[in-house]
Amino acid sequence: MNKRELIGEVARRTGYAEEVCTRVLDMFEEVLGDAVADKVKDASDTFRSNAAEALDLIRGLFRKKTEA
Repeated sequence: MNKRELIGEVARRTGYAEEVCTRVLDMFEEVLGDAVADKVKDASDTFRSNAAEALDLIRGLFRKKTEA
């Protein structure tokens, strides 16, 4: 089912005009897109932070190994 068919079916089932259903679906896509983008950014920031900590740990272990 494509977007146009989805809007037509929602309009038929709810009795709302297709224009209203289109606006609601467009806003839903925008809100969902923003939420996904925020989650990806948070995950990326966490990964970078964890990767930096892991790299520092590995460097410290390497220093200890070469100093011994």
